[in-house]
Amino acid sequence: MKKAFAFLLIFVLISAFGISAFADSYTYNSKGKAVASPDVYVAESDISGINLGVGRLLGASDIKISRSGKTAVSDTDNSRVIITDTSFKSAVILKEFDNNGTADSLKTPAGLFFTDDDHLYVCDRENMRILEFDSSLKYIRAIENPKKELLPDGFSFYPSAVAVDKWGTVYCISYSSANGYLQFDKSGEFKGFMGSPKTNLSLPQKFWRGVQTKEQRQRTAQSIPVNFNNLTIDADGFVYTIEINPNKEDTALFIQSGVKEGLFMPIKKFNFNGDDVLKRLGFFAPAGDIDFEKNYPKNEKENGQLWASAPSSITLCENGIYCIADSKRNKIFGYDGDGNLLYAFAGTGSQTGLFSQLEAIAYHDGSLYALDKNHGTITKFALTDYGRLLHETIEMVSQRKFDTAADNWSTLLSYNQNLTVGYIGLGRAYLEQKNYKDAMEYFRLALDIENYTTAFSLYREKIMGDWFLVIPAGIILLFFLISFSFSKMRKYNLAPAGVNRGIKSHLIYAQHVIFHPFDGFWDVKHEKRGSAKASAIFLALAAICVAFQNKLSGFSFNRGSASNPFTTALVIIAAALVFCLSNWCLTSLTNGKGSMKDIFTVVGYSAVPLIIFSIPITVLSNVLTSKEAGFVLLFTYIAYIWTALLLFSGIMTAQQYSVRQNVMSLVFTLIGIIIIVFLAFLLFNLVGRISGFANGIMTEVNLR
Repeated sequence: MKKAFAFLLIFVLISAFGISAFADSYTYNSKGKAVASPDVYVAESDISGINLGVGRLLGASDIKISRSGKTAVSDTDNSRVIITDTSFKSAVILKEFDNNGTADSLKTPAGLFFTDDDHLYVCDRENMRILEFDSSLKYIRAIENPKKELLPDGFSFYPSAVAVDKWGTVYCISYSSANGYLQFDKSGEFKGFMGSPKTNLSLPQKFWRGVQTKEQRQRTAQSIPVNFNNLTIDADGFVYTIEINPNKEDTALFIQSGVKEGLFMPIKKFNFNGDDVLKRLGFFAPAGDIDFEKNYPKNEKENGQLWASAPSSITLCENGIYCIADSKRNKIFGYDGDGNLLYAFAGTGSQTGLFSQLEAIAYHDGSLYALDKNHGTITKFALTDYGRLLHETIEMVSQRKFDTAADNWSTLLSYNQNLTVGYIGLGRAYLEQKNYKDAMEYFRLALDIENYTTAFSLYREKIMGDWFLVIPAGIILLFFLISFSFSKMRKYNLAPAGVNRGIKSHLIYAQHVIFHPFDGFWDVKHEKRGSAKASAIFLALAAICVAFQNKLSGFSFNRGSASNPFTTALVIIAAALVFCLSNWCLTSLTNGKGSMKDIFTVVGYSAVPLIIFSIPITVLSNVLTSKEAGFVLLFTYIAYIWTALLLFSGIMTAQQYSVRQNVMSLVFTLIGIIIIVFLAFLLFNLVGRISGFANGIMTEVNLR
């Protein structure tokens, strides 16, 4: 209760006084739209080089903090590294050093890295080397430019980011390299490139690549426009990288479409084999902003260009959480280990907590430190109560304490209903308690298909265990009833021709038509065994069944989003009527024997399989998982193929065409449909313009 009151008090203060220290936080929903979120971090202070007593920082490009709190900043344009701690009360300058008895100095240092024993690695970029210093800043060694015979043609070694694993292996990014990151062993010997970009080639590209020479293939590989921008490493030796693809429009489209693999993924996590193993279980891949309309730069919006985030730095927090910095929008994005966006905050401005050019971020002991390249300042962000609770809860989840975390998730969701990981967390808690029904509900709210499938499978197994005798008996009874019904309809349809010619007879005769289409459609037209009234009923029922099929199908299949059934039904009916009109117009000019009524009757009776199969399709979608979707697809294909065959044979019978004539008539019917739709669009557009013109005139008249 006290914690809830504290949260409420914070929100009241923010609303009443507009405290600028809090940067607006948000997340994204399943549709890629930004939604408000409670603040996770508060900006406490800005620290400049003046505050540290070392003068102004110029072109600062990186910040790293060791486990002990030792802090290093690359003051790149001043060719020095500033060493301080998280209290920022004093600083040491690393610019010149003793290189085994020889005076040496840094030149435009870039990336930094601290090992667990506080050894500092510095990317001495313009000197084309990586330097190692011990905890007292004493020079240890230099990893020099690798031998040219081991490098691609035209490659230059300008180290811009570095990371070292617990075994002493050094990983490095060379400025503007598209070959991947470089790997050096413990002794500093170059071992090769890792994580080079891989693409899925189209069939024409594969064919062309097959006839290319080796030199041509190498040039093609080198032309892939991907630049590695930054990297870091976790305690298990997995390398996290940031990549920038200059083709920003394709990058933006891939990100917004929900694609989660491939060349355009800017954040990757590589294992020892160089395979990307980053989890991307959220709605969208970890990539920064999704809703580009929110903060379009004026010049790009006018040019119609998309503006994807430009990640410049990545830092690892506890329990799999990692944060990335966006140097374009000056935002910070936090993700959990599954790739769910937890929070996004900050932005462009001059106030504390906003940036002119956010270049790098670092995490230490619950706080984030952000480096502004243009202002030459370091901003410290501290966790709010909400943020601290969120991090504590994720820690519980990482330790698989789902039950303990459940109360925390409930509290977090009471303040942020857009917190997807909260629903997932509660779902996992109920799953541990074997409360599968509630687990399914929370996974459904989170649109988490994978976990929903797991919970649903266990729930289904429990239900079948409880009803293991009743369910098979019910299925057998259902098949018996279906067989009995079809048998009765068959006998009814074979009754003497002199009776049973009402609407009931016309409806039941559909059973004969769908199994014997040529005889059935002939009798419908010439023996009056069917009618346009029955056809209208079938068409309406088919439209309703198909429309509600998606609405009533299981979550594993409709993914929580279903189109408006009434709109769908109207579209189906309109499409059927347009088909009738197009076919009648065409066949009237090509000696067809069928009238508009005959064509409409064929269309209605042909839709009967859609009615019959909609029920089992809907039922199966509610009892099968997404992994068993093949059965649902099988019934769906059967229904539509059956309908198409009935339509083909019905039009052929009604028009008295040969197979070839019928094929041609249907092809031209489709062309006619396109023409009719196009003309209707032009007509509606013209009516809209005339209406707008008339309204304009009326407005002018009223104003005068």
